[in-house]
Amino acid sequence: MAEFEIALRGATALQLLLNALTILRSRPRRLAHGLTALFSLGVVAYLGCSSDGLPWRHVLAPLCIANPFLFWLLALAYFREDFRFSPWHAVPLIVLEGTHFAGRLGAGTDLLGHFQPFVALALVLAAMAEALLGRRDDLLEGRRRLRLWFVLLTGILVLIITSVEIGLGFATPPDWMRLLAVASILLLALGFGLALTRPSRLLGPVPGVAIPAGLVLGLSGRERQLLERLRRTMEEDRLYRQEGLAIADLARRLGTQEHSLRRLINQAMGHRNFSEFLHGYRIAEAAARLADPRETRVPILTIALEAGYGSIGPFNRAFRAAMDETPGEYRRRRLAEARPEKSG
Repeated sequence: MAEFEIALRGATALQLLLNALTILRSRPRRLAHGLTALFSLGVVAYLGCSSDGLPWRHVLAPLCIANPFLFWLLALAYFREDFRFSPWHAVPLIVLEGTHFAGRLGAGTDLLGHFQPFVALALVLAAMAEALLGRRDDLLEGRRRLRLWFVLLTGILVLIITSVEIGLGFATPPDWMRLLAVASILLLALGFGLALTRPSRLLGPVPGVAIPAGLVLGLSGRERQLLERLRRTMEEDRLYRQEGLAIADLARRLGTQEHSLRRLINQAMGHRNFSEFLHGYRIAEAAARLADPRETRVPILTIALEAGYGSIGPFNRAFRAAMDETPGEYRRRRLAEARPEKSG
């Protein structure tokens, strides 16, 4: 049993290292690539930390302990279009590492030893929620599958390991449980290694890069008709004004399947999620009305509600992200620019 476990751990570590190397050689590079490589190395460290008789396994402890934090950051990088790392994101890591080293020094060992896995569990649950909650809005088919088959399954595995640590109080788990955990990690590493041969299927084109004209020109006649109906529905009928509009509602209105509509909006219009697609129309209408001198007495809240937003908060955030200023600042600037033209 011991020899088999050593061989299994060695094969798993080798596959994870190959995954990390493949990711680091990919072009173009993204934050998600670097975090995936680092998380792979963290899992290798976990294999070492949980191996009996490895004399230097304690050296790997900081990276091993950081795995739940890396997993959470990985979910944010994969599934949030606007994710940018900030110092606040490091707080959970400081808590994890701080409680570990405080426990090693003997400061409140029992309390800290039980607190650390609960922090790890919260990070894993947050990562799984990030993967699942945004799936409905996602227009990238590869990433929609990734949300379920990679992050969710990996999350369940980490969830099981963390729960076992909480239940056993860091006691040594039975041999069968250790073998099952390592075998599961190996299967996931092999599956992800195969997926890495086509990384664009997981994340799609790099945000901000123009969609090649060939994709639009390569649309079939039926897709061109659907694209025209879509534009007419949004620009003339202004369906985007419907609060809570989902892609399923739009697909029913157009008489097509959701996956066909997702593919069209992504490949022909360049959007990576449905909310971004809606924001484009809503913010354009709101900006035009805010700049119109005839609507100076119309409250910003009224404009937001009529554009399709349920409250002022989401509208303010979306407007600032798109225009780099608040609705009030935008209105004042545009109206001030219009006054000289009117007096002239």
